[in-house]
Amino acid sequence: MTKLNHKSNILLIVLGTITLLCLMLVLFMKSPFFEVEFTTQEAHLEIGNKPETTPAFYLEGNDLCVSLSHVDTSSVKHTKVGRYPIYIYHGFQKYTSYVNVTDTQAPVVSCDVKTKTIEPGDIISVNSLGLKIKDYSDIESVKFTKISSTKFYTGLPEEQTVDMREAYRKGIPMEAEEFQFAYGGIYNLTISVSDTFHNTSEINLTLKVETPPVLEVPEDFYVGETKDIDFTKYINAWDLLTENLDVEDVKVDTSKLNLSKTGTYPITFSATDDYGLTATKTANIHVSSQEALQDLLNTHVVDLTTDVIIGAKNPYDSGYYNTENMEFIQNIMLPCIVNIENDALDTFGSGFIIEINDAFVTIATNEHVIKSDLTVDVTFFDAATCNGAVVAADAKRDIAFIRIPIDEKGSNTSLSTEYLKKLRTAHINKKYWDELANDCKIAIGYNCINNEGKIWTTNSGYMLEKEATRDWNQYKDVNETIISMAPVSGTSGSALFDGYGRLVGMIRGYTEYDGYSETVAVPLSELLSYFEIVFKYKIHYQ
Repeated sequence: MTKLNHKSNILLIVLGTITLLCLMLVLFMKSPFFEVEFTTQEAHLEIGNKPETTPAFYLEGNDLCVSLSHVDTSSVKHTKVGRYPIYIYHGFQKYTSYVNVTDTQAPVVSCDVKTKTIEPGDIISVNSLGLKIKDYSDIESVKFTKISSTKFYTGLPEEQTVDMREAYRKGIPMEAEEFQFAYGGIYNLTISVSDTFHNTSEINLTLKVETPPVLEVPEDFYVGETKDIDFTKYINAWDLLTENLDVEDVKVDTSKLNLSKTGTYPITFSATDDYGLTATKTANIHVSSQEALQDLLNTHVVDLTTDVIIGAKNPYDSGYYNTENMEFIQNIMLPCIVNIENDALDTFGSGFIIEINDAFVTIATNEHVIKSDLTVDVTFFDAATCNGAVVAADAKRDIAFIRIPIDEKGSNTSLSTEYLKKLRTAHINKKYWDELANDCKIAIGYNCINNEGKIWTTNSGYMLEKEATRDWNQYKDVNETIISMAPVSGTSGSALFDGYGRLVGMIRGYTEYDGYSETVAVPLSELLSYFEIVFKYKIHYQ
């Protein structure tokens, strides 16, 4: 019994102590010392921030007593605009404060790609730019607000371009979610992002409206005899914004090319503009012997106007055709034919191109067409005109040669290298000529143009005798070709072709004998012989 009473006494003492402490705490909390003043009944909070949980923010009083208060913010949604209650417990009292969550912060906008490249005509929307937008509120609008350009290209006439460039220089104000960039240029885009509370941010991006460079490269190069090729002579590179690219900067991959071995090899051209865009093109190099290449030209398998011909004996050769068609030949040979005006005699005649080399275009005509005149006016088949210098003339043979220099640009006394692509030389086959029987009767014809480059007379007939000795005016024993066609004034110097396109002579005129007359021409053999005498090398290629 004694032990039980002892334990009971201890329990009573503990309970008494606790009761006394609670009574003292209650008296403390009721005392004026514990009293506080509720000071913050309405607070403001920027969205995204957490509300204040320190009692001293809401209450005033003894620091110790205030710190014993509890702040309950569990009903506050700090990421959403609204008015929320906050409860503050102090002793036996409960205070209610309110916090107004507001959004005055602009959206945070970024973009991984600061520069984007598109092609002219593309439509760009703000959503296609890859913008990253962060905001606690909903985004109300994303739109272009201004577009300006530091480099601008339209391709329009200058008078229209100036006004447009000025508009872009000042920056075109706009409100649009998409815009079509019709013209090339470097554009600065100002994009505005607004949330539902009209908080706005801007971001600036650069847009390149550009195309890869344009590479103008022949598809086929035909090479007959060369150790090296300067490809810059045959290519052109152009870019929308950079405009003309330096062809020396165009890279050429010739790793698979072997100029010493017959075959076809691919080469690749590549050009990169100032903005990193690259264009590539592949061409084929066909390597053959010089003779094989000339045969391709002569049979029209390759064409100087579309292909690059390097190392042929005569890349300008008009060639021949396998089917006899005189009307076709008369027209196809026009690039060989010229009109010649002699101002000294106030007369005109004809001629034809017998050779084109690196320095000169050489024209054959009759000596009696030019007489003593040292300079004549030459008109080509497309009405282009140029002064030509008489460099040789033989009255008995009745042959004269006129030369026109070649240079890069051309003038009234020279022809440009580019223009040469339009011209052709008469096709000469010495072997064919030598094998003709003297009494052969082959179809032949000619075509003449006037000083406007238009056809003014044409005729066809037959070769009656390949070579015959005749008297020509005061000259005795002149070698002539006898033909069936009657002469017409102005046809002197015209090239005579057979029905396949091979040169057989040059019209001279006619001779009269007792009771009859003959139309005569300068034989091909005489033309070639005199050419070799004058220029010290042979002209025939086949």
